Amino acid sequence: MADISNPAKHDPVFKLWTDRCLDEFFEQGDKERNMGVPISPNCDRNTVKRPDAQIGFIKFVVKPAYEVLGDILPAVKESILPIIDNNLKYWEEQKQMEQNGNVPTEKEELPLELSVSVLGRGLSEIEEFLEEEELEFLEKEE
Repeated sequence: MADISNPAKHDPVFKLWTDRCLDEFFEQGDKERNMGVPISPNCDRNTVKRPDAQIGFIKFVVKPAYEVLGDILPAVKESILPIIDNNLKYWEEQKQMEQNGNVPTEKEELPLELSVSVLGRGLSEIEEFLEEEELEFLEKEE
């Protein structure tokens, strides 16, 4: 779940991780272009739109995976799925704004110190939450 957990994080953390992941994907696409090989999905900086990439990723990968996890750990369904739904709504609104000709979404920028603090806190909170849920689940099983 760690590889797909970014859309399960609060704002602004999910935006920061979106930008970092897409930057990495675009670097890969640039290398593929330079090598003359087909560019992998979501790796072409000239055609990929942030909202579209995130909407598909959330709808077809992230949300279904967390729904399964929520069946095992009910607190995930109660606490994490609403965050995913809010983030999906954000990207759908961003897509609509772009379609209406409004200013395209900008990359989220935070000062380095704040970025490290927010990212670290977000990860530890989720890890702590999942550890507590796992303990409660294991206690119920006994």
